[in-house]
Amino acid sequence: MNEEEKNNSSPEAPPQKAAGPHKKRRGRRAYLSDIRMAADGRYHYTGDCYEYDAKYNPRTAVLLRLWLTAAPAILACVISGCLSAPFMRDTWYVIAPFGFELASLGSAVWAIGRITGNGSVMRSYVRKQTFGALPRRCWFAVCFAAAGLIGAAVYLILHGTAVTTASGNEDQTLVCILYLVCKAVNIVCCILIVLYVRSVFWKESAKKI
Repeated sequence: MNEEEKNNSSPEAPPQKAAGPHKKRRGRRAYLSDIRMAADGRYHYTGDCYEYDAKYNPRTAVLLRLWLTAAPAILACVISGCLSAPFMRDTWYVIAPFGFELASLGSAVWAIGRITGNGSVMRSYVRKQTFGALPRRCWFAVCFAAAGLIGAAVYLILHGTAVTTASGNEDQTLVCILYLVCKAVNIVCCILIVLYVRSVFWKESAKKI
């Protein structure tokens, strides 16, 4: 081989390093680092699992309490949106919080539904996405319900409870009171859910699901 051929020839590729340890993902999908492929070609979860501490809070009791507290909240929210109160017609600072309140409650109910669909053993990331997310979602619902309540109070102070119709003015005092009661029920129920979720005891499970 002449000098020119030596210069034009590509150098040998350096040997590749052996693969290092499995890197942990970060962010919302960090749990994917705990799902590995086994020798049989199937994927297995290798992370931590937890189960309800039956000594303090059996699973059935937890689910019953969550649903008995969430049901009045979502019912009160839906009822308040169906009322013909004067501030629910074209008052944006009452209607907008109601929409966000309903969305927050729907998200919380979805988390409770996911908890119900799981068995007594729960993967670490599932517990974080359900029990860990419930307080935040409920606090959002509390804030928006409170904003709607305050907005309704401001409207009533400025405009009163009368509604103008084709047959004249109609007093909507009872409807307005019912709306305010619904907001209060929603706020109380969501706070109760937050306090209860934080009091649930768990223990690490030897089972892997």
